[in-house]
Amino acid sequence: MGLTLQETMHIFPFSEAKLVAGTGGLNRMVASANIQEVPDVDKWLKGGEILFSAGYAFRTASEGVKLLKILHQKEVAALALKPGYVMDRIPQEMMDCADELDFPLFELPQDLPYMDCIIPIFERLTQKRLYVLERMEAIHNRLTQVMIQNKGLFGICYVLSQVTGHYVSILSPAGKVLALHEGTITVENYEQEIQTFFEKRIHKHQMNRLNPNKCNEIQKDSMSISCIPIVVNDDLLAYLSLDVSQRNMEPEDYVIFENASSLISIELLKEQNFIAQEQKVRGQLLDDLLFRRYQDEKIVIRRGKYLGVDLAKENCVFILGIDSFEEHLGSSKRFSEPKIQKIKADIQHMLYDGIKQYPRPVLLTESGTNTIGMLSISSPDDINTGEKILSHVLEQLMKKYQPLTFSVGFGKCKTGISQIAESYKEAKQALKSGRLIKHPVPGIHITHFEDLGCLCFLSELSSSQAMKDFCQEYLGNLLAYDVENDACLVDTLKTYFSCGSNLRKTADTMYVHKNTVIYRLGKIESLLGKSIHDCQTAFHLQLCLQLLEII
Repeated sequence: MGLTLQETMHIFPFSEAKLVAGTGGLNRMVASANIQEVPDVDKWLKGGEILFSAGYAFRTASEGVKLLKILHQKEVAALALKPGYVMDRIPQEMMDCADELDFPLFELPQDLPYMDCIIPIFERLTQKRLYVLERMEAIHNRLTQVMIQNKGLFGICYVLSQVTGHYVSILSPAGKVLALHEGTITVENYEQEIQTFFEKRIHKHQMNRLNPNKCNEIQKDSMSISCIPIVVNDDLLAYLSLDVSQRNMEPEDYVIFENASSLISIELLKEQNFIAQEQKVRGQLLDDLLFRRYQDEKIVIRRGKYLGVDLAKENCVFILGIDSFEEHLGSSKRFSEPKIQKIKADIQHMLYDGIKQYPRPVLLTESGTNTIGMLSISSPDDINTGEKILSHVLEQLMKKYQPLTFSVGFGKCKTGISQIAESYKEAKQALKSGRLIKHPVPGIHITHFEDLGCLCFLSELSSSQAMKDFCQEYLGNLLAYDVENDACLVDTLKTYFSCGSNLRKTADTMYVHKNTVIYRLGKIESLLGKSIHDCQTAFHLQLCLQLLEII
């Protein structure tokens, strides 16, 4: 909350002083003024001072150069020397050193008393500080009114942008824009630009080095951002961002924004509490639906409508679970119970955050390490949309929590309240069976109950030795042959059955000649000692091919 040295140079009578060196340092901030006539004055320096001296503290040019280096290191604003008493003129060596350090060096008129300069400088500093304090109080009052009027984060961004002239945004810890105001000028695609900027910085883990609740300058390409990580109880709530690409911030703006960050943290905690309460109500409703803890369906339907969910229409239950949680975390000495609970909460938060993209109402609840959700279905594409969102969430979880893997089980879409519990039962079965099936993307298992077919009940017997022996009896020779000869008889047989035993379609699917398929099928029958056209043999082979997915 001081003056720049350039502003101070216009204060009379210090304006009569002559700048003889260090012109590159005129942007230094002046916080006070003092007289320096003893060698060890640096012990009392705090930075930002203009020091006035006749040179009693140094007798030679080399001592003067040494003093300049000390003052520069202490972040003193400038040194004003008065020749004529100890020295006839300012030594050239000192002027050369001041230019090298960009440390402003002034020459005072011999008849100009120090105090005549110091008193007006202090008066102007006091006026500036009073102005800044009054401005900060006025801005604080405006921000307080925003909170009283429940204008939220957008209202805070609006006020800060209006009073500073900067583009102001508030972003989530993941870099998503929560609120934004661009001042009087609308910049096309600015929201996407600032969001991309933060996502890239967070991805490179450079945001972790920022000082919490303090302004930090970060740059990339042509964009320059002053950023304040808003942290409460070691939890990162958001980033307050000022775009300073077009012009620099005023010194008092830093104080204004750092003070505003505390109000933003209050607003964020208030929003989090509201969201938590709403999620609790939604979770209680879903729990009642899953376990049929209700008597009057009409009352439950009204509860659903209050939350924007039409329970009389089609809905679908899914479960997201952590695979082998106890193996990776529960039994690990590296993770304390609070740490495990923090990971579980973080996983659930990422799911809650991701599922917001679903275009229709969603109910979520938690059960142990699983998160259970119910999607409102209005069109066939809704299930695909939900699956894509969950797949993206799983990818994020995989990156953050390796070597943990995650699975999702979907029940069938059901119409009416009484069928929701059945969809939940199916989702549990899909989750359980899906963990046994070999999925194309490692670590990301999404299984729909309606796609399981016979695997739904075969998975219950996957650890049975009798089942393994049965599979070995029919496919053992084919599997061994494929390994020894780098062949693909099992894949050919599987494709042949999936193509309805059509030779031409099988050949086209596998991108081989029809005669190649005929040869491979002949080899399969030779190794089996049975005809694949026999109904019972064909059934047993198809059953074994299904078993390969889970054992």
